[in-house]
Amino acid sequence: LTRSGLEKLGHEVYIFAPATNLRGDEPDDNNHIFRFPAIEGIFFDEQLTSVFFPSRVMKKIKKLDLDVIHFFTPSQIGLMGAAAAIRLDIPLVSQYSTDLYHYVEQYPNVLPGTIALSLIAPFVFKMTPRETIKMMRVFKPEKTITAWHKSMVARMHVMLHNNCDAVIALSRKMQHQLDSWGSTTATTLLPTGVDPIPSVSAKEIQDFKNRFGINKTDKILLYVGRLSREKNLDLLVDAFEKVAINNPNTKLMFVGDFDYRKNLEDRSKELGICDRVIFPGRIPRLKLGVAYGSASIFLFPSTTDTQGLVVHEAAGAGLPLILCDQEVSEVFIKDETGLLSSDDSEDMAMQIQKLLDDSELSKKLGKAAQKRAAQFSEIGQMDQLEKLYQKIIDEHKKVRFAGIDW
Repeated sequence: LTRSGLEKLGHEVYIFAPATNLRGDEPDDNNHIFRFPAIEGIFFDEQLTSVFFPSRVMKKIKKLDLDVIHFFTPSQIGLMGAAAAIRLDIPLVSQYSTDLYHYVEQYPNVLPGTIALSLIAPFVFKMTPRETIKMMRVFKPEKTITAWHKSMVARMHVMLHNNCDAVIALSRKMQHQLDSWGSTTATTLLPTGVDPIPSVSAKEIQDFKNRFGINKTDKILLYVGRLSREKNLDLLVDAFEKVAINNPNTKLMFVGDFDYRKNLEDRSKELGICDRVIFPGRIPRLKLGVAYGSASIFLFPSTTDTQGLVVHEAAGAGLPLILCDQEVSEVFIKDETGLLSSDDSEDMAMQIQKLLDDSELSKKLGKAAQKRAAQFSEIGQMDQLEKLYQKIIDEHKKVRFAGIDW
């Protein structure tokens, strides 16, 4: 989205990213994508970890004569981008795209990776001895492994963000978190723009419904996204069991896939509702209109996301929203574009029932959600990003090395 949006505004964009193989030889359409050999699943499934950075890469970056380096994840390639920005005196932007602070609770096995990144960071940022000693305090164990891991994540990000010209938060939730850590670089609230999903025909929607046994009178409660543990999806299954008792024409649909799908299927069987819980699997984004067009309510129970792009998509499709985290999306406004539930299956069931019982309220929220979503278009948000780039280019702070400005 960022690349295509910036190119529409006339900018030239280069992407440095992991390959899906160890050779790093995936083709590129216009020589603007640089791939690194990567290993899948070192820390958790589907994560690609790049550990190979030939010295010629820095020479390539220098030849590109870049105006801005913008990284999305502070892992291996992100730190390489930060190192290039500092060495070549290029304005640096960090976009906090993954809530690592809370993900470490769900994925404790990424601790070795966090430790490794924390060890590498002082060399990337050419820290003074005093700064390095301060950074090394992250290795002092806390009362629990999770507390220690969280402390390490927070301190590493503060050190990283203090060396950036701008830090982008994708939601109010993440802006509050980053600000609470006390970095010296101010955060900018800049959600990713999302245009409406391409419309699909009535026949395509009907074919989709026929395929999954959805009747004309059925009400579909929809979730779209990765089916993983940290998404809090058990809440929806447990809430639906309560809703299903008095709503025989209501079904729950999970669009997406990942390693937690079997858990959800097993839980549905355990509760005796498996015949009313639908798993279509992954659907390409351009075809998601069939899912949104079949649904009556969109549910998003996650409390660990940095922003909800699917919330934006669902709102753009005119669906009323029910969320557990009201600060995860700028599209969501409590009681205006959707309803807020606590992280409790009884409360989630009650909010769902409100919309099932009140079709006028459901329509009202859906229309307001659609109108709100239109305020955060792709080109509109890219325009804001372009202005941020220009600002940091104009105000770029000098490289700090050996404790002084250069």
